[in-house]
Amino acid sequence: PSSMVRPMTVVALSLGKWKKVQGDRLIPEWIVAAHPRSSVGGTNGVTNLPVNEYGYVSVDFDSVDFIPTVSEGMNEHGVSLSVQTFRQAIYQEHREIRPTKPAILFTEVAALLLGGCKTVDDAVTVLDTVTVLGNDVPTADRSHWSIVDAQGGSLVLEFTDGKLQAHDNSQIATMTNDPDYTWHLRNLNNYASLSTAWPVASYAVETDLTPNSAVPSAVGHGFNLMGMPG
Repeated sequence: PSSMVRPMTVVALSLGKWKKVQGDRLIPEWIVAAHPRSSVGGTNGVTNLPVNEYGYVSVDFDSVDFIPTVSEGMNEHGVSLSVQTFRQAIYQEHREIRPTKPAILFTEVAALLLGGCKTVDDAVTVLDTVTVLGNDVPTADRSHWSIVDAQGGSLVLEFTDGKLQAHDNSQIATMTNDPDYTWHLRNLNNYASLSTAWPVASYAVETDLTPNSAVPSAVGHGFNLMGMPG
């Protein structure tokens, strides 16, 4: 019955309809893929990723040498993840690699988390099992991650100065591309004047023109959203 259905949160971003040339054919960059349990998620090349503990479905970006890279996805426990651009990212260094902490590229983080997390609380623990590299990659291609779970948990995961930062995002519950998470929090102060209430014009500057006509006046509910980005 519908009363038994648990609310679910999904995080994602809009995907450009990119295509690339293969010989004389144009093929889509984006593919929808299922990654079952016990498979190595997110790549068909050489990788240090463990086998998936949990299955997931994702939108993959068919990138360098046709190795799919997970960009968005949800696993069988309702953990949903979105990969977003973060040019300021500074990942870990090769010297931090240990036998117990093998190296993966930051492009493999999404697959690692979707295949290994039952809730967002697992994310930091799972990431602590690997060394995340990528400082040789152009900054325009670097990433941070927004992850939510079926229990309402939400984290933004970023690497800054070589250290993992895990920001509790359960109250804000939204995220986008760079800058870093703390910048986005402060930037919300620019929209303090926005309101869900019906807008009211300032009588201090109101001027009557004709009967039943005055300027400035609020002529629609949308006026309280002036200043919204976009």
